[in-house]
Amino acid sequence: MKQRTLGRTGITVGEIGFGTEHVVSNSQRTVDAIIASAVDGGITYFDFFMPERDSRDKMGHAWKGLREKVVIAGHLGVSLQDGQYTRSRDPEVCRKDFHDLLRRLETDYVDVMMLHYVDEPEDAQRVLTGEFMELAQQLKKAGKARCLGMSSHNPRVSRSAADTGLIDVIMFSINPAFD
Repeated sequence: MKQRTLGRTGITVGEIGFGTEHVVSNSQRTVDAIIASAVDGGITYFDFFMPERDSRDKMGHAWKGLREKVVIAGHLGVSLQDGQYTRSRDPEVCRKDFHDLLRRLETDYVDVMMLHYVDEPEDAQRVLTGEFMELAQQLKKAGKARCLGMSSHNPRVSRSAADTGLIDVIMFSINPAFD
């Protein structure tokens, strides 16, 4: 597989990445086999945002022994509240949930800490200039992330985030069914 530099991160990844959202609905054995096959095929970049504890545990198990071969993008700002996925910008909720992500993925850090699902200009302002960004910077400084990314479905918000210089990589959806 051809390799390229991921945004401004300096990290080299295969041209094809892997979104893990629907993989975790399978058995552990199947998840392990899918991830191993992807790595064997040259895929190195994996995005994981799921807040469900069992999903995190499954991916942690699947990446066991592969950590040095994979680049993990884990999300800050995704949380499980009353058993439901939710976005959060509350720093303490996000800190707790991010540490749970690391623990369950059985890693000390993610390569890319994605600021999760920033679509509205008002949300982008809050995420990029307030307590949420302070938390992201603290976690990065503590070695819990190598670089910062942001996921979005809004081209204007994505561009303005890139222009701040705070974000090293943007994950932007190109999905006719969603966008």
